[in-house]
Amino acid sequence: MSITGPPPSWNRKRGSGCHVSALLCRMNAEAPTGVPVDGALAGWARAMPADAAAELLQERGVPAGVVQDGRELVEHDPKLRARGFYVRAEHPVAGAFLHEGLPIHLTRTPGSLRRPAPVLGADTDTVLREVAGLTPERIERLRDAGVLR
Repeated sequence: MSITGPPPSWNRKRGSGCHVSALLCRMNAEAPTGVPVDGALAGWARAMPADAAAELLQERGVPAGVVQDGRELVEHDPKLRARGFYVRAEHPVAGAFLHEGLPIHLTRTPGSLRRPAPVLGADTDTVLREVAGLTPERIERLRDAGVLR
């Protein structure tokens, strides 16, 4: 789990009658601004799933979140799944997989993923013709000479 922000910011949203609030209150009194509080939270958070601990802290105004790798984000993050962040994509080499979607959805211009990332060399001929100004014959000679694949 990762927590950001100085402990004094936590006073404003402390709940009453909860062991989380008591822990935050004690940490707030003992830790000066900017001091890492990972050690103080480790024992408390170790007794529960990381997502539950993060949710309890967030409810009390503490900017906390579960540290996840890419696979955990795709397979288990309920917030990203609820937002429809991951979209199914088909790639000519990788096959079907869940891909990061657009992080922002606008009402009038929502956007979408239209095609997968190109495979290596997919745009070579187009770039050589349209950007470098090479003729198709010159591109073919470069390919025959082993310069291009």
